[in-house]
Amino acid sequence: MAVTGVTEDQYRDLLKRGGSLTFVIEAQDIASDNAFENYEVIKPDLHSGFELPPTSIIHEPEDAAQILLLGDSWTRVIAAVYRNGGKIIYKKLTNGHFEACCTIPPVVSKEIKVVHTDGRALGTEVPPAFVDFGAGQHYSYKGTTYVIRAISGSTTQGPAIVVLADSP
Repeated sequence: MAVTGVTEDQYRDLLKRGGSLTFVIEAQDIASDNAFENYEVIKPDLHSGFELPPTSIIHEPEDAAQILLLGDSWTRVIAAVYRNGGKIIYKKLTNGHFEACCTIPPVVSKEIKVVHTDGRALGTEVPPAFVDFGAGQHYSYKGTTYVIRAISGSTTQGPAIVVLADSP
């Protein structure tokens, strides 16, 4: 899997503020067998632009937490973009790779969902909770110390999911 064309800072900025960002990905990042290229609804727009929206399961906090923990980097990008109200338009390039233009509307303040790695919802917070924290850091939440496993979205403006694990 190769996802290129974007720096980590550009990606974080997209999640914090909204806007557009274009990645270059391999066809296998979209689907392992490339069969989608022959779908009748995609074929006419293969080079001009088409969307493959994900299943609605990404909007469930517990399922999104599992995607953040277990998904590959492109799957996490897809979840973050669509969870933030965005969309991804793919275009096949002449070299066989795909351009993936991710667009997220301007971010407004929303709540932060806090979930445990075992899928339990622990509660919600409002921005800017968790600001200046990252994966691997300890965080005291409602009287219990946890380790932050993943953060998706903007914890300064929302919407976001924070995944916590029991502290060793």
